[in-house]
Amino acid sequence: MTTNELLQAKDKIIQEQAEKLQQMSEQIDELKKSVELYRQAAAMARAAQFGSRSEKTVPEGYEEQPLFNEAEQEASPKAKEPNLDPDDTVEVKNHKRKKRGSRDEMLKDIPHEEKICQLPEDKMNCDTCGSKLVPVGKKHVRTEVQRIPAQLKIIDYYQMVYKCPECEKKDTPKMVSAPVPQPVLQHSMVSASAAAHLLLQKYQNAMPLYRQEAEWAELGLKLSRATMANWVICLARDYLIPLTELLRKDLLAQPSIHVDETPVQVLKEPGRKAKTKSYMWVFASSKYATDAHHIRLFRYNASRKGAVAKELLKDYHGYLHTDGYKGYNLVSGVTHCYCWVHLRRLFYQASKSTVESEGTLAAEALKMIQELANKEKAFADMSTEERQTAREKEETPILAKFWQWIDANQGRCLPKSLLGKAFTYAQNQKDGLMNYLQYGNCDMTNNIAENSIRPFVVGRKNWEFSAAVKGAEASAAAYSIIETAKANGLDCRKYLTYLFEKLSQLAFRSKPDLFERFLPWQPEIQENCK
Repeated sequence: MTTNELLQAKDKIIQEQAEKLQQMSEQIDELKKSVELYRQAAAMARAAQFGSRSEKTVPEGYEEQPLFNEAEQEASPKAKEPNLDPDDTVEVKNHKRKKRGSRDEMLKDIPHEEKICQLPEDKMNCDTCGSKLVPVGKKHVRTEVQRIPAQLKIIDYYQMVYKCPECEKKDTPKMVSAPVPQPVLQHSMVSASAAAHLLLQKYQNAMPLYRQEAEWAELGLKLSRATMANWVICLARDYLIPLTELLRKDLLAQPSIHVDETPVQVLKEPGRKAKTKSYMWVFASSKYATDAHHIRLFRYNASRKGAVAKELLKDYHGYLHTDGYKGYNLVSGVTHCYCWVHLRRLFYQASKSTVESEGTLAAEALKMIQELANKEKAFADMSTEERQTAREKEETPILAKFWQWIDANQGRCLPKSLLGKAFTYAQNQKDGLMNYLQYGNCDMTNNIAENSIRPFVVGRKNWEFSAAVKGAEASAAAYSIIETAKANGLDCRKYLTYLFEKLSQLAFRSKPDLFERFLPWQPEIQENCK
């Protein structure tokens, strides 16, 4: 072989080795990318299992919040109880007033009882001269709060029967019976107060029926959970569901509403396995709708398909606030407004990335989103028109800067990484994220729906599932009435008791319009149930 041929063979080998090195380098880069994606997935899994659920960002110069926020870490020997110290005051023009949270402010609406501590009879003589001591006054020493356990009281109704003696003399006896109040439920011993307590314990305090069964037993009544479950279903059927139909009618007339959904398990649903997921949907009025009624409407459905949202919202034509779930796109005739909190969550997760460049970019996005949130907070008390004008003037430049930043930096991250997913979500949902600018009563987040559905989620952790569809529908009605009552500033116990006491005495089944009088915003209800 000639020298020339040897050199050519050598060059060929070098070229082949260079190509192999290039391929190996590319493979290593791909493996590094895969490893980084797996690291991010593992970090997210650890955070979901062991980390704090809060997405609050920690300002520069502050240490990260502790993982376990125990009472021992929060306790402080310097923390004072609210007191009645006369020096515990704040200066206000022309007078002084007690600091908010002082004891007299906290206890002013609770019945007080004086406990007078007196000398025993054998100590009522003066140690010096032996004369009888006489009282000259009393001084306040301390205040205690005493808790009186609940107790049951049984009401036995008797009906007086009267006769006319004169008619009896004429052999035409006449008997008259005194009127008796109608029961809350026919053939049941449940009273209005007991019904209200049952619903509040389950749907406001997240106490499942088996725990309530023990609670009733402690008070001396062995009341089975089956009986309580029947009460819940019948109360929903006779009182709550008709009210929710009126809530739905009112809600669909509002210009802006929020929607969210969460899974629920129903064991005995025809044609479905016990472990199949069903869904609880919530519809909420805008927090800015000061001239409209505050409504929280829950609806149970076996599916999360977009067809469900389409059917539930078929008569709605306003601004619809949701997350990025594509099923809502089937709802036509509405303006879709997407939630900035969902986008922020993706950037927040990316900010925890082990890749420094991705963490830095995510932090930049969080800073701009926080700037928008601060503006929204400042505009909260404005009128609809003022808020819309302020947004156009002060938020539009921030949004323009944000979208320019998105376009400029999207190529700097792995498409399948946490940051890449955040960029993709932002680009895909851009129009919906901007639509809140169109109307002053729209919100840049869907927080009100998520906050409304939280009591259901908390309750679900305790009772885990519904036994049957009727139970799930009754739960939806109960959550609707209780959460709507809370949104309208009512005392839920007073409201439910008032509902059952008054509605049970009306022929409401034949006159559904009577339910209008008992909606949470009606003057009669506002006057009696605060």
